[in-house]
Amino acid sequence: MRLQSDYRSSHARRLVALLAGLKPDDEAAQRALQLLIAWDFEVRKDSAPAALYEVWFSRHLKAAVIAQMAPADRQVLLGEGDSRVILGILEQPDAKLGVDPFATRDRILSTSLVAALDDTVRLLGNDPGMWEWGKLHHALFVHPLAGLLDATVDATVGPIAKSGDEFTVNSSTYRRKDFRLISGPSFRMVLDVGAWNNSRVINTPGQS
Repeated sequence: MRLQSDYRSSHARRLVALLAGLKPDDEAAQRALQLLIAWDFEVRKDSAPAALYEVWFSRHLKAAVIAQMAPADRQVLLGEGDSRVILGILEQPDAKLGVDPFATRDRILSTSLVAALDDTVRLLGNDPGMWEWGKLHHALFVHPLAGLLDATVDATVGPIAKSGDEFTVNSSTYRRKDFRLISGPSFRMVLDVGAWNNSRVINTPGQS
């Protein structure tokens, strides 16, 4: 059960490791840097660093890498980009990032982090102590017949604050525009063979 509820992100750990050598002049960027470097990489719904990281990676860093690599008229063909490919490019920068790939990589990391900090402040306020990933990332279950029901009947479940992202064991992929859950485990079961009454099952969005 702990395994199926694992929210640690090795993807985040690898990406944040690239920030260790940066020394930004901007004071805001320094604060953002320290927040991420001190993070335990648990993408919990109550985590402030997780909120900053997810806004940074999904909305700013990937777009910055694509903008550097592709002409403007071809960027739309790449969409949001493949996250694993982009991480590989950042970990091992080469000529795809220009004549000085390491300097370009560090510039992309710094400028996108500043943009993400501004975006997170806009979304969650000026106080990082009040930031929580679950204030952005949420599950919302709308009944298929919701549009036909009387206005006094609320058949919608949520929004419910949600931990995780697409790279955690407890996977939780979301829409970039509003951080709403779009895919994840819908049914989980742990069976204690020989002591069946100890077994546990959960369905989405809950048990009837």
